[in-house]
Amino acid sequence: QMPVFDGAPVENWKSHPVFKPHYNETGPVPRLYSSGNLTIGRKVLSEMPQPFLDLAFNFTGGGDTDFIARAMDRGFRTAWAAHAIVRETVPENRVSWDWIQKRALRNGELSARIEHRTRARQGTGRARTWLHTGLLALAAPLRFLARLARTGSLLNALYPVHIALGRIMSEFGYKNEQYRNPRD
Repeated sequence: QMPVFDGAPVENWKSHPVFKPHYNETGPVPRLYSSGNLTIGRKVLSEMPQPFLDLAFNFTGGGDTDFIARAMDRGFRTAWAAHAIVRETVPENRVSWDWIQKRALRNGELSARIEHRTRARQGTGRARTWLHTGLLALAAPLRFLARLARTGSLLNALYPVHIALGRIMSEFGYKNEQYRNPRD
């Protein structure tokens, strides 16, 4: 999905990770993070248990990411088609410090929730997810400084910090229900 901003966004926000595609090249990828423009093979749908989307993600979003992760756990693969562009209008209320910060925290929270589900059958899965969260938290200040030097944007540079904080908050039961209010 390529964002089409409704109004004039601040230039640095256009390059913020919540608006950028995850990959630039066409080909196999390790993971897909959303279904904004997704083709699913019939075999995937016939072999995945229903309901496909878990209702636990209704107000937080991430049900599509969870579905993709579960399909990958069953051995299905993912690929990216850089030329398959869909344009998405981004309303002005989503180009604000507050909304972008909340979305980045939500991305971290969802990342931890989905990782816990993915590792649930592993004996050390919970500990490994905690360790991953801890390592992201430890790396966040360095990643912040590197992004700040590269982009010059405080909000853009804070993204790894928000991801780490969202993951930590998730460990204590926090759920960012960004879709409970449809106007958000």
